[in-house]
Amino acid sequence: MTNEYADRVPMSLKDMQAYLQSYFGIPIALRRQGDTMINCPYCGKTHDHEPEPGHHVAQCAEDDRGGGIVVGERSFVPNYGYTIVEYVAKDGANQIIPPVIGTEENSEYP
Repeated sequence: MTNEYADRVPMSLKDMQAYLQSYFGIPIALRRQGDTMINCPYCGKTHDHEPEPGHHVAQCAEDDRGGGIVVGERSFVPNYGYTIVEYVAKDGANQIIPPVIGTEENSEYP
C-alpha cells in the first residue's frame, strides 16, 4: 500500500492514517521504519516507543488524555491504545510495510 488512493491521487501521511483507521476501524499511529517516535492519534503529541510495530498502549500524559477519539462509529479511550504501522519512503511515495504475521516474532497471531 502506498500513499495514493486507487485513482493515483497523492495522499499525505495524515490522510493515510485516516484511511487506515477507517479501513481497519481502530486507532492507527504511523511511524517511519527505523524511527521510534510516533504522532499520537489521541493527544496529537509525539511519543517514543519500543522498536516493534503492532498494538501498544497510549503513552499520553494524564493531563493530555482527554475523552478519546472516534474511529468509524466506535469510541476509543487512550487506555485502549493504538496500532503502530510502519512506512518507508520509496520512489517518491510513502509505502506501508505490512506486518509479519505467524512468525516467531509475532507468535501470538495465527
